[in-house]
Amino acid sequence: MPGKDRRRRYDTPNELVADLKRHLSNEPVSAAAPSLGYQLSKLYQRHRRVFVSAAAVFVALLAGLLMASWQAVRATNAEHAARLAEQAERAQSVQARNDRDRAVRAEADAREKALFADDQRRRATTNELNFRRLFYAASMNQAQQAWERTDMGALQDALDQTKEYPERGFEWFYWQKRAHLDMRTFRGYLNHVSPVAFSPEGQRLVIGCNDGTTKIWEVASGRELLSIPSPKGGIASMALSPDGRRIVTSIWYRTARVWDAESGGEIYPLKGVVGVAWGIAFSPDGRRIITSDRLWDAITGRELLTLKGHKGEISSVAFSADGQRIVTGSRLDQTARVWEAATPEQSAGWLREEQAAVERLAPLQRERDAAKDPDGLRR
Repeated sequence: MPGKDRRRRYDTPNELVADLKRHLSNEPVSAAAPSLGYQLSKLYQRHRRVFVSAAAVFVALLAGLLMASWQAVRATNAEHAARLAEQAERAQSVQARNDRDRAVRAEADAREKALFADDQRRRATTNELNFRRLFYAASMNQAQQAWERTDMGALQDALDQTKEYPERGFEWFYWQKRAHLDMRTFRGYLNHVSPVAFSPEGQRLVIGCNDGTTKIWEVASGRELLSIPSPKGGIASMALSPDGRRIVTSIWYRTARVWDAESGGEIYPLKGVVGVAWGIAFSPDGRRIITSDRLWDAITGRELLTLKGHKGEISSVAFSADGQRIVTGSRLDQTARVWEAATPEQSAGWLREEQAAVERLAPLQRERDAAKDPDGLRR
């Protein structure tokens, strides 16, 4: 055959028989090339069970090695996970400890702040009590001073400001009782008292009576300072000037007069009063007098205006705070009316006349001032 190595041919039939025996015995034959693969194949065929057992043992060992490696990896992963869990637990423990420490510190701070707030409240309460005690003492002192100067309004204010004070003493109830008693009783009239008025400073009381007298009393002492007799008729209405130096009275017999409140002398009559002037008032600046339906110059006594419109007798009058308006009321026609007190031209003309009158009366006023003693009474 082409390709066959002639040197590998059998020389004798016995060599062929021997090769056949070797082939049947799974041993290498001399006719075949003695390669390593061929020899290993023959060796495997001769010792197949050994090779299979060895392979089984090898597979078992490999499987055991793989299993051991897998178990080792699992163990390593489990250990790593346990280590991580332990670290996390340790971190959580540290965090919990820090949280507890912060909570303890916060609680301590809150307790300290609460104690400070309680201390501040106690201090505030103490200060408030001390302030209220001092205020109460000062108010009682003011009440006594108000009583001494016969200022009943200030006395009542001092009582009202302290009526809720829980530690009021006998002095509060004493002044409360005094505030609701008659301060003084003025007697000496045979007929009933009609109009009364305080002077602007509150130190004098002016009383008109139906017997025609107008008396001025010192409020603090109850001493009569002045008595002004009316020529005829009882006093129907009366008013004091804002400076307290003049008195205007209206009597039943249709006359009205202006008096000096310090000397008791008549300054001038208001001529032309019609009927009884039940309503009478000075303007806020003291320069006008209204008697029911007539407006007068308080300096000269000259009639300035006549208010026409009511259908019945005027029973009350009043000036506005700025003196620019007059309000009148009538019981008979049951109306109230508001009037302009004067136009700008009228006011300018009246002012010029008043200035001239003041200049004419200045010497007489100086004589009156010189005739007064230090107590404000005429010698």
